[in-house]
Amino acid sequence: MKRFGEGRIIFHFFYGFAAMLILAASCSKEKGDCTIALSFSQEYAACVQQLKTKGEEPSLPDTNDFILSITGEDGSSVYSGKYGNRPEEIAVSEGIYSIVVLSREFSGSAFSAPQFGDSLSIEIASGETVPVSFHCTQMNVGMKISYSEEFMNRFPSSVITLTGGGGALEYSYTEERIAYFFPGKVEMRMATGGTDRHILSRTLARSEIMTINMSVGSEEMAEADFRLEIDTSRIWITENFEYGKENDGSTRSKSLTVPQAIERAGEEEVWIRGFIVGGDATSASFKTTGPFSSDTHFIIAEKTDVSERGKCMAVELKSGAVRDSLNLVSYPQLFHKEVFVKGNIVESYFGLYGIKGIKEFYK
Repeated sequence: MKRFGEGRIIFHFFYGFAAMLILAASCSKEKGDCTIALSFSQEYAACVQQLKTKGEEPSLPDTNDFILSITGEDGSSVYSGKYGNRPEEIAVSEGIYSIVVLSREFSGSAFSAPQFGDSLSIEIASGETVPVSFHCTQMNVGMKISYSEEFMNRFPSSVITLTGGGGALEYSYTEERIAYFFPGKVEMRMATGGTDRHILSRTLARSEIMTINMSVGSEEMAEADFRLEIDTSRIWITENFEYGKENDGSTRSKSLTVPQAIERAGEEEVWIRGFIVGGDATSASFKTTGPFSSDTHFIIAEKTDVSERGKCMAVELKSGAVRDSLNLVSYPQLFHKEVFVKGNIVESYFGLYGIKGIKEFYK
């Protein structure tokens, strides 16, 4: 037997102090005579009492309400449904199986909807019985916003929206629940009157829950205050964010760094700063040493020693004053110098994130 999981299947749900789900598979040497018998350990009930999210109800449902899925390597379904509705024994043939247990379905954006579970693959050979551990962790990510009185008084009619890969949720000033999304970038936007603007975006990994404390700041720039708090298998992150202090790209003094600009693809007429790290780009590569032969663009990054494509941006130099002043053919001394440009952030230019339609610049 090869082990992705194993022949006798034992799921170990570890959340908080560890609750164990055991799947046992007993196989004879005749193909089709392997069976899977499932049960939860006695410690699960005690563990559920301790699993409470901050300000919410217990996160995990009754064991019978978990969603169980067992699939063969050909994609055929062996079992799909509630754990409590499963047969006492599930007959399978020798082979490779994928097993998934989830506490709930999740469409991509919802309040108070943490999803726990995990998945594994097993290869069962005739006559073999091997235990397998399965860890249960939070599969999605969460964000919660706390507004200061000063912030609400300054923006009494504004609407805050959180958007992730699975959809958008309006987060009112009276909302206290956690908003859950698929892992990835979660963006906060604020609509006031007829304007809608980006406030911040954070990329969250599975199991991370971030609380944003929104207040109003008056200083031009400052570093955000981050604090990590580990809570069993979930990661709680708190950030104090002062509106007005952030680099928002509205002026050259508040210009975005390249990583910040990449997070805000689609925005127009914003200031971005970066060091010129290359030129002569194609859809697959760019040169990181001179001399350069193309005067139509260059590549910028946050630091001069960065060359990873995912951390760089291609800057379009349209004919006219912009190209005449910034191109690397006429001004090779600009290589590794910091430049500031005001333009539109696009998702693809030479296969990189890009800046087009430059209206202003500073070197």
